[in-house]
Amino acid sequence: MACIPLYLLGQWKIERKEEIFCGDKYPYERRRVQTTRYFEVGSLEPVCDFVTDSLSIGENVYVVYHLDGVSQKVSTKVSYKGGYEKFLCDQSKLYWEYYKGPELNVTAWYTILFDKPLPILFDKELRIREIKIIQRRGYTNDSYDYDALIKKVLMSMEENWQVDNSTGFETDSIISEYYFNLGVFRLK
Repeated sequence: MACIPLYLLGQWKIERKEEIFCGDKYPYERRRVQTTRYFEVGSLEPVCDFVTDSLSIGENVYVVYHLDGVSQKVSTKVSYKGGYEKFLCDQSKLYWEYYKGPELNVTAWYTILFDKPLPILFDKELRIREIKIIQRRGYTNDSYDYDALIKKVLMSMEENWQVDNSTGFETDSIISEYYFNLGVFRLK
């Protein structure tokens, strides 16, 4: 019997689709829309879509998040206070504080959805609404609930996220109720 990689055993799911549109007014002008949809590992419910909309004058990239049956564009203009190196340091410190098991050397992809700060309350802090695991690389939750560990570590880092207009990849200004981050968590 052939060895089947873990990712083919229902650990995670990604869909890609591409559509090409030709306009009535300008039949030679083509518009290509590429969508990559990510699903939550356990439930296989859709989590988010990365959309690239290629127009003749440029390219528009944005994220659509699926929350409670509603899909909407979200902003990716969020960063960790102190930068990526600080994020990795804090993540590693909290990981070893919460986990006392053997080393794994595997990874998980996660998404974090933040509620937009309310200016009326002078609240500058982002609040985590939900964390989803969208891909497991090299592990399962059979012997230990690693997904819960990842979520606990990320929730413990909640106060260190900020809105940052110098980051993000969307080319248009998105007015959204939410901010979004996609990352890789290394289980050491």
